[in-house]
Amino acid sequence: MPRPPSRGGSAILTPTGTPNAAPIRSTDDARKYLDKNGWVLLGEPYSRSKLAHIIATVALGDTLTSRTTGDVLKPDIRNTLLSVAFLINSDITDHISDALTEAITSKTEASLSKLENAALRLADSVNFSAANDISRATASITLDKIAQKLNTVTNALTALSSLPPQTTTPPPPPSRGTTSWADAVRINLPTPSSRYFNPASDVSHTRLQQRVIRDSRIIRINFLKSDDTVPTDHSPNGLATLRESINQKLATIDSRNDIEFPDHSESPPPKTFVRGITATDKGAFIVELDTAESVQRFTKYTNDTSLSFPSSILGASATIGNRPHCVIAKFVPCDGAFDPDDNDHLRQIEYDNFLPEHSITTARWLKRAAHRSPSQTTATIKLICTSATTANRMINKRIFISGKK
Repeated sequence: MPRPPSRGGSAILTPTGTPNAAPIRSTDDARKYLDKNGWVLLGEPYSRSKLAHIIATVALGDTLTSRTTGDVLKPDIRNTLLSVAFLINSDITDHISDALTEAITSKTEASLSKLENAALRLADSVNFSAANDISRATASITLDKIAQKLNTVTNALTALSSLPPQTTTPPPPPSRGTTSWADAVRINLPTPSSRYFNPASDVSHTRLQQRVIRDSRIIRINFLKSDDTVPTDHSPNGLATLRESINQKLATIDSRNDIEFPDHSESPPPKTFVRGITATDKGAFIVELDTAESVQRFTKYTNDTSLSFPSSILGASATIGNRPHCVIAKFVPCDGAFDPDDNDHLRQIEYDNFLPEHSITTARWLKRAAHRSPSQTTATIKLICTSATTANRMINKRIFISGKK
């Protein structure tokens, strides 16, 4: 007789009870059969390990075939194997269903996340399209308003062009012997001199021309600081008193008939007038006259030793000096034999650039040679010229220095 199944999970199970030859057609029949015959205890799960124990118990039994037929399985063994087969098939089906369910769930979640991202992008596209539509609508409204204004202006211009031309009658001329204030202003209005002003010229050229004109009316008078006869009151009041003294002296000299003036062709004689005077800390007075002709007469009076001018007013050491005009030249070769302290090199610059002789008084490097880089080949130089004409020629045209332009 087979032994009843043990409660231990690892013991080999043996069916009990009478064989049941009822056919096994479903999973429920299989479970009922196994429960009825004691293969599975009450409350014990149908695990894969349990089913394997049942098959092993059947396989290790005494006889699997029927004694009467010899080759046919016993009914109880057959039913047991069919029940296990149904349960295994059901477990496999459940496992496959779980796997398919998990796969479908993961795929569904991935698809849902993609759909959410697509929905977000679609919402962004909708917002952008709405903003774009609003901008286009605003632009269309603005253009519509501009078109309406242009249409109004066009209609107004068309109406003006259709009007007949109106002829204005000039006012009658004033009666003889009477003059209106407008005629008086028109008669006394000074006309601009084409010599000094050209409305068609460039602004920079006009500014340069004004500076040249002003420079032609300025004289530099040098004096020695050790000279005790030089006026020491350089305050505004002191310079104003000095200017009055110079103008009185010039008026006296202009009134003399025994002096030959360079531009004196008719009487009365021309008037030389000083407009302003300033003093510098380097021992010089800067005198500004009214015209360039006054500068010529002032220079002539200074060269006449019999007049004692301007030494009688500005000091015994007062002499007319050349006013320096500074020009900065860049990219001058500094790795050659050119030496700005050598007068022969300065004369060579004048000769190469067709400048008057001794029109360049001094020259010096802006940066000392000790502060240059060892590989530096060019530097910036400062040139001092005796006249504005020479300085302007050097500025307007490129100059040659040490063979380089």
